[in-house]
Amino acid sequence: MSKENYRGIWVYIEQADHQAQHVGLELLHAARDLADTTGEELTAVILADDTTELVEQVKPYGADSILAVDCPQCAQYVTCLLYTSDAADEE
Repeated sequence: MSKENYRGIWVYIEQADHQAQHVGLELLHAARDLADTTGEELTAVILADDTTELVEQVKPYGADSILAVDCPQCAQYVTCLLYTSDAADEE
């Protein structure tokens, strides 16, 4: 597959309890600058059991489009806590 087949900039928006996490919003803001410089389209990607609130939270951050997927299985999603738990201290 040719490199020309890859277009656009996608930013995954991490969420917890239907709240967009700051890291994704910060990346979206930085990606807006990159998209403007390169002329690429910027897409925010949201996966959650219900994306309605998240889409509204993401809109002000300048994505050209928002790919929102309502995924009931994502209701139980938890970011890996290995590096923030006591398990990281064990050898």
